[in-house]
Amino acid sequence: MMWFDLLPVRTNSILGGRRPLCNIFSVIPQAQGGSHTAIGTCDGRKIFPAVFQLATFVSDYDITIDEAIRHHRLDVSGTDQVTVMAHTDETIIRNLAHSFPSRIIRPSGVNPNLFVLPQIIQREA
Repeated sequence: MMWFDLLPVRTNSILGGRRPLCNIFSVIPQAQGGSHTAIGTCDGRKIFPAVFQLATFVSDYDITIDEAIRHHRLDVSGTDQVTVMAHTDETIIRNLAHSFPSRIIRPSGVNPNLFVLPQIIQREA
C-alpha cells in the first residue's frame, strides 16, 4: 500500500484491483574483458539518471566502482531544474549555469537523501 497515492483520481491512486506504479531500474553491463557490473537503486524519478551515470562512469571512463560511487552526479528528474552534488568541480557548475539557470547545489549524503543511494557490485572475469 505504501506505493499508492492517497489522493483520489490520480494515476497511482488506490482503486480496487489496481496495482501501484513502482520505479525500479537496474543494469548489468559486461565489459569487453568479461567483467560484469550490477547497478541498481531506488528513489522514484532519480533512479534512471543515477544508474545511467554510474554505468557510464564504469563502462565509458573505466573508473572503479569505488570511484564511481564517490564521483559527483547531476539529477534532472523531469524538470528544468538541475540538482548538482556540492563536490562538483566549479568549472562544471559555471558551465551548467548557462543552460540551467535554476540549478541547485546540494550535499550528497544519506539523510536527507537528495540523491539516490545506489548499490553497485562488480565481478571480475
